[in-house]
Amino acid sequence: MYRTPEEVARAALKHVRRLVLCNGAGVVVYQPTTQEGVVLASDADREIPIGAGFRFPLAGVDKEIEASRRGEVIFVPDIGALPSPSLTETALLAAGVRAYIAMPLRAAGALRGWLGVASTIPGTLTTEHGEILQEVSVQLAVALYQADLRAALAAEEARLSALVERLPEGVLLLDGAHRILLTNRAAQEMLPVLTDAHSGDVLTHLAGHSLGEFLVAPAGNGWHEVTVPHLRRTFQVAARPISGIGPNGGWVLVVREVTRERFLQAQLEQQERLAAVGQLASGIAHDFNNLLTTTILYAQMALEHPELPSDLAQSLQVIIGESRQATQLVQQVLDFSRRAPIDVRPMDLTPFLKELTKILERTIPENIRLRLVAGAGPFTVRGDPTRLRHAVVNIVLNARDAMPQGGEVRLGLSRLTVGPDERPLVGMGPGEWVCLEVTDTGTGILPEVLPHIFEPFFTTKPRGVGTGLGLAQVYGIVQQHGGHIGVETEVGKGTTFRVYLPALAEETLALEPPAEGPPSTGRGETILLVEDHPALRTAGREVLERLGYRVLEAADGREALEVYAAEPVDLVLTDVVMPGMGGAALVEALRQQNPDVKVVAITGYGEDQEVKYIRQAGVLEVVRKPFEVEHLAEVIRRMLG
Repeated sequence: MYRTPEEVARAALKHVRRLVLCNGAGVVVYQPTTQEGVVLASDADREIPIGAGFRFPLAGVDKEIEASRRGEVIFVPDIGALPSPSLTETALLAAGVRAYIAMPLRAAGALRGWLGVASTIPGTLTTEHGEILQEVSVQLAVALYQADLRAALAAEEARLSALVERLPEGVLLLDGAHRILLTNRAAQEMLPVLTDAHSGDVLTHLAGHSLGEFLVAPAGNGWHEVTVPHLRRTFQVAARPISGIGPNGGWVLVVREVTRERFLQAQLEQQERLAAVGQLASGIAHDFNNLLTTTILYAQMALEHPELPSDLAQSLQVIIGESRQATQLVQQVLDFSRRAPIDVRPMDLTPFLKELTKILERTIPENIRLRLVAGAGPFTVRGDPTRLRHAVVNIVLNARDAMPQGGEVRLGLSRLTVGPDERPLVGMGPGEWVCLEVTDTGTGILPEVLPHIFEPFFTTKPRGVGTGLGLAQVYGIVQQHGGHIGVETEVGKGTTFRVYLPALAEETLALEPPAEGPPSTGRGETILLVEDHPALRTAGREVLERLGYRVLEAADGREALEVYAAEPVDLVLTDVVMPGMGGAALVEALRQQNPDVKVVAITGYGEDQEVKYIRQAGVLEVVRKPFEVEHLAEVIRRMLG
């Protein structure tokens, strides 16, 4: 059977050449849009060099075309005898044709083209030849039309097959007995993960669920979602009935993997949850800082009493020590909530990690090997060495706890270029990143634990062992550096933490700041202390007076303005966050009265918006609660000069 139009045309022409004595025969396709004739196939002697693909214009032969549409035959015994040959006939004459018969090919009510015979000798073609061609043309027109339909259908099937084959979703065609008839490439890759069935087998289960569950449309978006637990891969499956697949119809199953989407969604939800917890934690930390500041100041003042019994002095030292431990917990909470102040500077992570590795080697057990692997640098970032040291140490100590029988911890450095359409972690933008990687060979993290590891006070350790703030602090520190942190883990095989920090193009590294000098006492200068917390205000007044200063008090910004206007003041020591008029508004109002006013701010928050405002108002010195007496004394003395 001849399938393509070309095959049909060539077979018909061989038959025509046997029936009609001529020098050539051809099948011409009519192109109405371009008003051209295109030779589909030809069978001609050398004298007529017209082959397949030859094009010729049909301009000026409108009457002939209309006649062909009506089924009339075009018969020219001698082109050379025509008084005014058409462009088509001129082209035929130039090709050596002197006589021709063009039999119209009509099918489905339209003119499809012509079956033509040609001779190089005038008068050799007759009307009897036309009658023979007419009988052939009727059958040929139908055959060509059917071949065109088959070719169009085959092309459409090829396009559809190519489209389905290249779909990222898996597509399966099932018959009424649920036998797998067809699968595209994506489905072939997914099937081994979801089932033991192959093409030709009856499909009974997917990911441990019976096929019947997927054939019932779920409420909502129409997708069933299943997870392969041991591979931690998630898929969505949709099923639709289809007719024409045997007497009982069939089904089309579409399968798509959403593992990455669920991972990113979980990250986003975790970030939103941690942000809400962080905001709450920051407010609690502020209140604790006020309490701890009051406790430490009173304890330090009590220690200076000349007749203090030794046992009471020892108790006060314990109070101060425990308060400082509590200060560290508050610092961890502030780190998590991204409110802790950080002192960022350009720093090279290679020497930083080399030095830190030496310190860590002295603190982890001998049965744990610590390795540093750094790729091609540079690995310069803008960071706070102290805070980043805390972050790395916390991760390494968690790795140590996950390897009670020993193992290996590998610290790695590498660079990563993220393109516009790439997103290794939620929130990561395009650009250059430095990746700090900590990998252990420990027990891994259980799937039910993994979503909570960065939450404050969440811990899997026994009661009394750890606070659950270590990784929460790491998370906050990384976020404050404009970075991101991701975790990959497998139970029984180990865990990898990856910290991504924005790479710094400039290579100039900042020098360490000079050490602070010894504190100094006052010389009777007047300090206006503005603090809304009564106990802390009282403790602050007593400390300042013992340091040799005259102290005026105010409970808020408005009261401070009245006091400042009534008496001469050498320096204002103000809290940042207060009800009514806060510290930033107070400083702006004071500068309207005296542009040269000297102000020191104290705060229990980190670098929040209020601290930024008060810095913008011109305050250069900000003292963090809880503070030591010596530190406060040094800052005040430096401001007063």
